[in-house]
Amino acid sequence: DLGDDSVTLIIDDDLILSLKDGGLGMMPMGLTIKVNGGALVLDNTQMISTGELEINSGEFVIYDNAEYYNVGTEQTVSINGQNLPVPAGAGLITIDSNSSVTLEGSLTNSGAIENSGTINVDLCTGSLETIGGGDVIGTVNEIQCNILQDPTKQTTQNREFDLTAAAC
Repeated sequence: DLGDDSVTLIIDDDLILSLKDGGLGMMPMGLTIKVNGGALVLDNTQMISTGELEINSGEFVIYDNAEYYNVGTEQTVSINGQNLPVPAGAGLITIDSNSSVTLEGSLTNSGAIENSGTINVDLCTGSLETIGGGDVIGTVNEIQCNILQDPTKQTTQNREFDLTAAAC
């Protein structure tokens, strides 16, 4: 039990934290993850965060069989057909101009995403869903199918977002 104490996990240059086949990961309240030149990779894992994720000259990759929930306002998360209520938290993701996020899987956001870098969403398998008052500021690139496997097929649509989600 971490109580009300804040904890910071730092992923520095040339380090990769790969969470693979991890099932469900509920991050403790007050957790800040800082990706400082390294990478955070989710593969066949569901992660629920009510804390902060800072990507500073690093990468965040969510593969097509993984999910990340950024919780700012209270939301219910469906895990294996069961509803899990998640209390409100900081729910903040910041992406600096030298960083990237790759969404082959899903990111559900009821907090804030402040993007100065690159967010690429694979249109065949990836999704960025904003619910419950969440917002995304910055450019999100919609990438046509399979470009991550074959860069010669790359087609992008750049869209500028500054959204506040209406009740869904």
